[in-house]
Amino acid sequence: MRGPKRRGGLHEYIRFFVIFFLLISTGCATKEALKNASDEEELKARVMSYWNLKINGEFDKSYEYEDPFYRKTVSVVKYVKGVNTSAVKWRHAEIRDIKRVAGDMADVDLSLRVEIMLPEGEQARRIERNFPVSDKWIKVDGVWYHQPSRRGQR
Repeated sequence: MRGPKRRGGLHEYIRFFVIFFLLISTGCATKEALKNASDEEELKARVMSYWNLKINGEFDKSYEYEDPFYRKTVSVVKYVKGVNTSAVKWRHAEIRDIKRVAGDMADVDLSLRVEIMLPEGEQARRIERNFPVSDKWIKVDGVWYHQPSRRGQR
């Protein structure tokens, strides 16, 4: 006949380490979630700052939010001239959704209210519309930057 079951055997140690591991990994997951929430808040703030600068016509300042790789190929003068001569004027921006594509890349879905100048003979006609826009953002050296559309650029 066996004696009373002894506590502290191999099974107890295994159970202790399993519980310890679960507690540690849960703590890490919580910290990661908090880090990502904070990171998302940073991204939201950068997105809204960028679009508010464009809405206010402060294109020399919005240029600083464009990704560093873009700024190496497009000067601030060329950038400002391009947005100043556009028939589109930004009036309002609202974030609809943020999708993390990969670690340091994100797609930000926006609703943009724009005013468009349509030439009609000698008079121009203005119309305002809301448009859905998907903006690409990239994190470089811990800072989120807007990635301009490369359409039409060579």
